[in-house]
Amino acid sequence: MKPKPNLSFAIMDHHIDPAFIAAFMAVGAALCFAPIEPARMLVWNAVLSGVAAALAMNVLQLMSRRPKVMGGFSPPVQIHRLAWCETTVMWFTLFVLGLTAIVC
Repeated sequence: MKPKPNLSFAIMDHHIDPAFIAAFMAVGAALCFAPIEPARMLVWNAVLSGVAAALAMNVLQLMSRRPKVMGGFSPPVQIHRLAWCETTVMWFTLFVLGLTAIVC
């Protein structure tokens, strides 16, 4: 019988491969010597984070209305509509960002 997945496991019980950590440390060290300005790298980090946030907001909105996922903690309809408005504003912001990147 397979146990049900839950969030009660301890993080330190799981083994993290040292090669995985070393690879990311090498990538971070290589970025220090990259010919990219730190401010430009920071801007691109913000852009990519915004794209990821918009996608995550869509997934969370779709999941929040499913009783199988939320159980009895499903938000009221007014909160759900407000959250969809916020998600729409986020996508509109990304659209304007992409438009200005193409035009300028």
